[in-house]
Amino acid sequence: MGPHPTLPKPTSVPEPLVQPQPLEWHERAARFISFAEGNLTDKVREYLYNERGLSDATIRAFHLGYNPTNLYDDPKHWGLEGKKIWLPRGIVIPGFNSDGDVSYIKIRRPLPGDALGRYIPAWNARDGFPETKFGGPRGGRSVLFRLPLMDHLPVLILTEGEWDAMLMWEHCADLCDAGTIGGAQSKFDLRDLAFLTRYLSVLVVHDDDQAGDEGRDYISKLHAVSARIIAIEPPAHDLTDFWNSGGDLRSWIAGHANNVLLPK
Repeated sequence: MGPHPTLPKPTSVPEPLVQPQPLEWHERAARFISFAEGNLTDKVREYLYNERGLSDATIRAFHLGYNPTNLYDDPKHWGLEGKKIWLPRGIVIPGFNSDGDVSYIKIRRPLPGDALGRYIPAWNARDGFPETKFGGPRGGRSVLFRLPLMDHLPVLILTEGEWDAMLMWEHCADLCDAGTIGGAQSKFDLRDLAFLTRYLSVLVVHDDDQAGDEGRDYISKLHAVSARIIAIEPPAHDLTDFWNSGGDLRSWIAGHANNVLLPK
């Protein structure tokens, strides 16, 4: 891995599950995650504590890391061809498939004026793409983002993104299982839908914006097929905003879990 003068077009959204990923992709991704975990600094941890509400235990459980510089890797190392693989500097969030292999990597970049730039070097012109919040290696595959559990609780709550899912795991792991399908435009595949059948109820909370409205519309269509899948309104723009504003996340989660477990 090393610097390269030409920025490829960023790709931040994992591709749909259409074919097996190359073995090289999994191996290179695992090496990059290990590299990023080893680069977590005190300042990055402060961001995760203060802005995201996460503890060291949750940071370790989800294998969060930090990439300190923009990297451009040879695609052959990932079993791919074409442009170099873009690994921007930022906080590394990996997603793992049911076999325990890395399936995608999202990297939260510092953007002009946002909170992350108070903890790591702020965005500058050499970073490029000032509107691109997430980057990461192409070739990733969307999967249900969660921690694999030997047992499970009756209710699963899915959020729009990884940050909110990890926040729920941090503060409400005894109240519900937590996960995300990885974005307002993401859809469940057949394997995900089969996994959901183990739950008494699956509550899905999208962000309070236009993209979230589209996500809620998709969930409402699924609800017409299976009443156990239910869209719920967020208490603020998203759960992290709610927590940051002093909202009682545990009470909010407990209320929704009780509503489906103990219907009136």
